[in-house]
Amino acid sequence: MSNVCSALKLWLSTFFPSAPEIVAVEPMHHSEYKNIVVIGGAWCAMRLAQAVRTTPLPKGYRLIIIDKNSHFHYQFAFPRASVLDGFENELFIPYTKLFRSANEGVVVTGTVTEITPTSVKLSTVIHEFQSDTIPYQYLVYATGTQQTSPCYLAGANTKASGIAYLKAYQRKLADASKIVIIGGGAVGIELAAEIKEHFPEKEVTLVHSRERYLLRYAPKLSQRVYEILDNIGVRQILGERVSVPEGGFVEGKMTTLKLSKSGQEIESDLQIMCVGGKANSALLTTLSPTIVDKCGRVKVKPTMQIEDDRYPNVFAAGDVTNTEDPNSGGVAWKHGDVIYQNILKMIAAKESGAPTTPLTNHVIVIPQIILYLGLYQGAAQMVVFGRPILLPNFLIKRFFTRNVGADRIWAWMNQTMDPASVQL
Repeated sequence: MSNVCSALKLWLSTFFPSAPEIVAVEPMHHSEYKNIVVIGGAWCAMRLAQAVRTTPLPKGYRLIIIDKNSHFHYQFAFPRASVLDGFENELFIPYTKLFRSANEGVVVTGTVTEITPTSVKLSTVIHEFQSDTIPYQYLVYATGTQQTSPCYLAGANTKASGIAYLKAYQRKLADASKIVIIGGGAVGIELAAEIKEHFPEKEVTLVHSRERYLLRYAPKLSQRVYEILDNIGVRQILGERVSVPEGGFVEGKMTTLKLSKSGQEIESDLQIMCVGGKANSALLTTLSPTIVDKCGRVKVKPTMQIEDDRYPNVFAAGDVTNTEDPNSGGVAWKHGDVIYQNILKMIAAKESGAPTTPLTNHVIVIPQIILYLGLYQGAAQMVVFGRPILLPNFLIKRFFTRNVGADRIWAWMNQTMDPASVQL
């Protein structure tokens, strides 16, 4: 059991490493830096930021993370925060102390509209650069997927708008009486559990197109999830699809849904789509028009470089790529690790004039996951000694917090999660 605990702690530490020490260093002028630009400020970017702290870049190089959101969105907790109130402001964490100095890196809030072989163009002029263009030596494309709410808060790019979005979702759920969740991935599963636990009087139905949940994971995990949801009263329909009305669902109106196979009808006044996401890959085609596969994902080599030999200095990571990995924050983190190693090797060769050391290849990740099925139950698959195992609930609960571990992210980003700071 000690080995299992150690494995779980190690996996959690992937997302919750120690906080950086702030160092006072005189920054150079922006034009003097050689930039490693990261488009997307989620898990891959966080891994690169951590790597810069532990293995600094050569002098003159720095990391620039560009994200449309003003704060880091802790999406792991959004299913719960769309149901329960009182901790929404803990889930949007300022980037302001992510780096120890400007020589190490900066975070830019903005939207990239075009990528060229040497720079990225933003939709507005960035004040500190006095330009709408940022040059790069290396580029990391980590834009993720566009998911449905409540995991993805469309248009909520500030902390205030993100909190307002979640509170509006809470009201929507409170007003509904018959709720149908379409899609039994991790978000759909967790959302069903949270709603039924908090509103036991509501009818909650989860419809999933496959015969079991979480196909990338061991069948016993699906069985555990099914049993927990069944025990708390979630109606589960597997192996069925819902016919979506032309023009979509009408919120607040009692609607009759029809299942595609059986023809069975379900009444509901709130329908929540949790059917996966569309890769945010279109922007990269402004640089490489054929880089996206038929599923809309960015084609990458094992080195995480894009499959376009004209641009060996351009990498991609996370859900937007076509790797065989499961889509998860942990996978994006692992991609970032490989990318950072390879960028360091390429910089070393460039600066010395020597041949590049063979680049590191990414190894497909064995799936690991923790599902928060309400405040008191969970299901998890972890890897111990190279084998996936199912964790017992009593062990999972040791790591439960109301905010799903957001306080540890605050500490890692060198922020204090106190009543004053969470308002920033």
